[in-house]
Parts: sequence; C-alpha cells; structure tokens
Amino acid sequence: MTAAHVLIQIKDKKDFGKDYYGKEKRRVVIGIIPDDGNDGTQVVFRYFAKIIAKDKKMEGEKCCQIDACVLQITSRMKCDVDGNGDSCGEQEEHVIMTSNMENEKLKEMKILKGNCEINQPVHFIGFNQGGEGLRAAGEVMNRNFDFAKGYVIASKIEGNGATTKYSLCPVAETVVYSRFFVGHSGGPCINIEGKVIGMVCRNDPFEKNRCYLVPCADLRYLHAQAKSTLKNRRGLPKDKIKMKTI
Repeated sequence: MTAAHVLIQIKDKKDFGKDYYGKEKRRVVIGIIPDDGNDGTQVVFRYFAKIIAKDKKMEGEKCCQIDACVLQITSRMKCDVDGNGDSCGEQEEHVIMTSNMENEKLKEMKILKGNCEINQPVHFIGFNQGGEGLRAAGEVMNRNFDFAKGYVIASKIEGNGATTKYSLCPVAETVVYSRFFVGHSGGPCINIEGKVIGMVCRNDPFEKNRCYLVPCADLRYLHAQAKSTLKNRRGLPKDKIKMKTI
C-alpha cells in the first residue's frame, strides 16, 4: 500500500485517475530490507507490483477522497537490484502466485482498529529524498529508511463534504505534529505499539511542522476492497488471502 498521488494522477484534469499517470506499460517496483548483507536500514529492489485497489470516486465523480492505493506483488526479480534501480527493467523475473506469497516471508504491519488517541507519540517510516547531507536533492536515490517522530493533534478531522473535480478532496484526515520530508509520502505512521495509525499523504502548506495522514479506517476499507478484487479474480475464499502493509 502507498499514497495514491505517488502512482496515480489526482491533481490535474489531464489523465485524472489514471494509473501511472496515464503512461503505458508501467509497473511498480518494490524494495525490501534484506535480513542480512547490510546495516539493516538499506533497501534493495526485489519485486514488481501493480495497483489493484484505489478510491472508486476517481472514476465516477472525478475526485479523490482517499489518497491511498493497494498494490499486489506479481513477480520477483532473479537478482536484487541496488543503486538507483536502473537495471530493474533488465532483470529476469519469476511470477508469484497469490497462494505462494507466504513463501516470501514478508513481515506484516498491523493496522490499528478504531481511532488513534490525541497526543499519542508516533513515528513516520520513510525514505527522505530531500537531499540533506552530502548529496543534493535528486542526485541519488536514498535507500536508507529514517524515522520522523511527532504526536497526534487530531485523530480525525472531517471535510465539509464538498468535492472539487480533478483534485484531492479528503473526507477525513488524521493530523500529526511532525516535520514532513519529500520521500515520506505513502509511508506508515506507527504508534508506540508498532501499529499503523495512518499513511502519510501531505504536509500543511502553512505550517511546516504539521502533516496529514490517510486515517486507518480508510486503509482498512481499501484492504477490504483489494481482498474482494482478488477473490473475484482467483476464486479464493477471503480468509485465504492475506494483505500485508510492507
């Protein structure tokens, strides 16, 4: 699962709602942190994936109320790729069936049931691409994850219900006091128990230390939608389909 705006056009009339910004023959590359071979913080690219669930309002009402989408891993590269991932497209790949995903032994993050608490300490997990340090922004891809800490200042704020075509119009958001960095979009925000309370989607245009999350209720909704999609495609019972937030 990641932020919709990372992979889908949600801010402009041209190609609005189209996966991969309307580009043909595109796929998602997913990285993982291997159990050995590095310091435990650096990602290598291993999988290809595709979008299987997103806000249905994009197609009907031409607006986006949930800035998130669910991905399905479809294949694994023969060899892990490092660097900027330039050679991902050259890799031989092996198809992964849904029923065989457990063999990949991916670790699962639990989504919080209910709403988070006000003043609750939280952490973002992301990959800061802002260029701080020795490199300028965009010069190289940062593959080392980092934490940004903060606390919840509003567990759920609701919009006025109005929708504007060809734009993001969230119905509800969770507000966190924390610094937001480029590259954190789509990353999980977790509480001290390690449960996901929301997904990072945008910063506040006026207050740099305040940012907004897709609430966990919306994440659960999209998970259910993805499970239903897979059930219809594969003919599998829902209890045999496991979703992982990775």
